[in-house]
Amino acid sequence: MELNQNKYVELSLDFVKNIMPKAPAVYTVVYVCALSFEEGTDIKTVANLLNMSESDVRAAVMYWQDRGLIGLNGENIEILKGGVKEFKNTVLQSSKREKRYIVNDKQPNYAPEELDMYADKNADVKALFEMAQSKLKRMLTYNDLSAVFSLYHWLGLKMEVISLLLDFCIERGHRNMRYIESVAIDWCESGINTAEAAKERIKAYNGIYRQVMRAMGQNNREPVQKEIDYMKKWSEVYKMPIEIIELACDRTVIGIGKPSFGYADKILLSWYKAGVKTLKDVENMDRLYAESKKQTQNSAAAPKQSVNRVTNKFTNYSQREYDYSEIERLEIQRLKAEGKN
Repeated sequence: MELNQNKYVELSLDFVKNIMPKAPAVYTVVYVCALSFEEGTDIKTVANLLNMSESDVRAAVMYWQDRGLIGLNGENIEILKGGVKEFKNTVLQSSKREKRYIVNDKQPNYAPEELDMYADKNADVKALFEMAQSKLKRMLTYNDLSAVFSLYHWLGLKMEVISLLLDFCIERGHRNMRYIESVAIDWCESGINTAEAAKERIKAYNGIYRQVMRAMGQNNREPVQKEIDYMKKWSEVYKMPIEIIELACDRTVIGIGKPSFGYADKILLSWYKAGVKTLKDVENMDRLYAESKKQTQNSAAAPKQSVNRVTNKFTNYSQREYDYSEIERLEIQRLKAEGKN
């Protein structure tokens, strides 16, 4: 950890005009001091250099960490220029989607005196604890405070995101910190680290996501990213109304005895290709399937001809199976016929 060999420390104009005026002066001193080290430094070194207590330096570092300019990995300090540089062993950030993956998935344990120190030295942490206590409507234990603090310190979620997270969980009847932590981790891994992204996830979940998860019998958990991708495709690409999507989910669970987004996607894809837009269209496809199956059964029951009969693709179907490709073909044929009339 060597000091920068240049004779000056660079500060961006944006930092000087928009960020520095809002920060406590001593916090700015700590930031500039940390910035003077080329390969990063640690809390003890900065404290000794500035003749400050380590707890005061730590509070300042946490302030800048919340603003994406400093990363704190144990006792080591890293300068994150514009949030581009990666946290080592803690969080990876993708410049394309700003998606963050937890690398070190072991949640830190915070001692009571450590939490007291953070709350005393950092106004944001104190406000965080007060906000959580107010929203959860109970006195928080040290275990609760540790869990709340981990959202801020370990996962790096900003205050406004944590506020939205707590509201989201509470509205769904969950005040348990273990549940709140699981949702927070999911948000973090999904790249939801801004208020705008959090509001978008909440809006989507309270709408189509909740209805689809309920139809799949999975209403007690959050959808994972792959499931979200399926639901977005159904609503935005296929442009299926929710009642059609719910019907496909119902048929999936009944047909194979378990929820499967991949299976439901096959159903919806066949309906999409066949031009299905309403429940009436599905009824027509069901009718065509029933007629085709009956015709196939009648053909199978007829006396065998001396000429070899070509096996119909419906021959091997069990009662539960559904050939969506064939139904799609029949429905397209029907629609074309109606268009000629």
